[in-house]
Amino acid sequence: MSPMSKSPLAPGRTLSWVGAKALRCLRPARAIPIVLILVSLPVAASAADWTGAYAGVSLGYGAGDDEAQEINGSRAYIPEFDGFTGSAHLGWQRQSQNIVAGIEVEGGYLDLGSDVTRDVTGGSITSGADLGAYATVSGRLGLVVNSVWLVYGRAGLVVAELDGKTVQTCTGADLCAGAQTTPVSSAETDDVSLGLLLGAGVERQIGTKWTARIDYQFMNFREELALPEIDGPGWDHDVDVHAIKLGLSYRF
Repeated sequence: MSPMSKSPLAPGRTLSWVGAKALRCLRPARAIPIVLILVSLPVAASAADWTGAYAGVSLGYGAGDDEAQEINGSRAYIPEFDGFTGSAHLGWQRQSQNIVAGIEVEGGYLDLGSDVTRDVTGGSITSGADLGAYATVSGRLGLVVNSVWLVYGRAGLVVAELDGKTVQTCTGADLCAGAQTTPVSSAETDDVSLGLLLGAGVERQIGTKWTARIDYQFMNFREELALPEIDGPGWDHDVDVHAIKLGLSYRF
């Protein structure tokens, strides 16, 4: 998993780039065992209406990157990261014929982060981001299949602990050709970021009170500005996360 640099995306390449990142998270070696677990679960004796409140927990795997783009400059650094995620969720939904609509809130932890170091003229740059606790609120809309299966999509908002940091260290006497007045210029974002949440999943009843699901989520955080305390380059940090989770819910 080696970091790379990229230029701003052309409009025609945006979907293909997002798709490539999603496939990295959802590659068969990781997704197939989860699918087999869901399919092999016992079938409910009789299908129950999906209407009502529910609560549950999820465990999963996430992958993404942080694009740090220099303000008024052409340099970009993109460390990639992956790791595990855990969460709890609470929701309510209503079934009308074969359509299920509802709202869900989720809170958990993203154990994701990485950085990359590159040599520059007269010194080096280290850039990266770390993610921590997060919370989401989203609407769900799904279709009931064979009474016990629910195929759904979701859209909403996510807020998360996000620490993006880029440090330029100048080792020469000219301080990186006069780019700054101190040997080290550190630019760091705020601690919290807001973003867009999109996702899709498949859920199955495994009893009158229990359901299990596979849930894919894409989190696209807004660009966060990182400015140095004294002088030196400023940076925009653009963080995206793809996650796939296996969840268990209890219906009240």
